[in-house]
Amino acid sequence: MRITEGRLMQVTTRGVNDSMEKVGKASAALSSGFRVQRPSDDPTAYIDGMRAKVRLTLSDAHGTAMARSQDRLSEVELRTTEITDILSQARERAVMFANESYSAEARALGAEEIAVLRERILSLLNSQGTDGEYLFGGSLSNQPPFDPQGTFLADGSTRTVETPDGGHIPMAVSGLEFTSAFGVDVLGTVDAFVDALNTNDLQGIRQSMDDLEMAFEQVVSITRRVGARYVSIEDAENARQDLDVQLETVFSERLATDQVAAAIDLNAGRNALDAARAAAEQIIDMTRVR
Repeated sequence: MRITEGRLMQVTTRGVNDSMEKVGKASAALSSGFRVQRPSDDPTAYIDGMRAKVRLTLSDAHGTAMARSQDRLSEVELRTTEITDILSQARERAVMFANESYSAEARALGAEEIAVLRERILSLLNSQGTDGEYLFGGSLSNQPPFDPQGTFLADGSTRTVETPDGGHIPMAVSGLEFTSAFGVDVLGTVDAFVDALNTNDLQGIRQSMDDLEMAFEQVVSITRRVGARYVSIEDAENARQDLDVQLETVFSERLATDQVAAAIDLNAGRNALDAARAAAEQIIDMTRVR
């Protein structure tokens, strides 16, 4: 009889321990939010879930970088749009002063107006972003890309932002694109117009009409490229968010706790534990009576 009682005690004790373990796992799953917390819980699920988590972390980093790049491109677009507006005004003045009815004095006054516009273009090309970097400085973004005479001092390199698929999209514009390397020298064209007005050079003023039109189209092309880059980053961001949904689903399915199922398991475990403890107490009482 003692062997039977001892065996019953072993079985009941094991039942209590098993029930306590199940309650502990269910409770941990509910409190932590994770069904699988260690590789030993479910090796395959753990590896899949952790791989998805790592990819989500990398995706977040890409998202942050792309958001900053879009902000930079927006700042660049504001400047280039204003430059095109200024060039449009300058060309209108060229058309106006190409009329032979204007006197040398009138054209000299016009030169003063265009000189002010020219300084505004220079200021825009030397403007800084919200991060303090010079927007058109290429890789030398810690210094103004143009000197007061309009000479380009930086380089033509353009930083890029990496997209989640491994692609690279330019996130800025180099000031080199406003020079003769890409068509005409924008600042030089405005300077030539100012000189023609100051010297009452009618032929030079008429030449400035065409040159300013080319400068205008050159900057418009830059603005279009900036817009296209912004859209490309936006498309990459949309694809990144779609992928994140898939990764979060994998993570949830492989590691995360099903709150309803865990609550049911916890309740069942507690009931089983109560029953096992009650059985153990009965056996202990029986042993004491003997």
